[in-house]
Amino acid sequence: MSTPSTFLLLLRGGISNRELLPRQLKAQIEKYISWIDSLRKKGHFLAGEPLEEEGKLLSGHNAETVTDGPFA
Repeated sequence: MSTPSTFLLLLRGGISNRELLPRQLKAQIEKYISWIDSLRKKGHFLAGEPLEEEGKLLSGHNAETVTDGPFA
């Protein structure tokens, strides 16, 4: 019997909340909540927490992959 897989979804970029009108922001939040609720009802959603906004995007010389490992 195989064990179920667990995945991490990171969302980055897109439209800034500062670029939306209040009604547009409300519509986006409602759409996101509906999506999360549908995942939760199917048993596909375990948890969700935002990342800190102070993060940094790293890229290597000549677009090389940057790692901070090794990782298991």
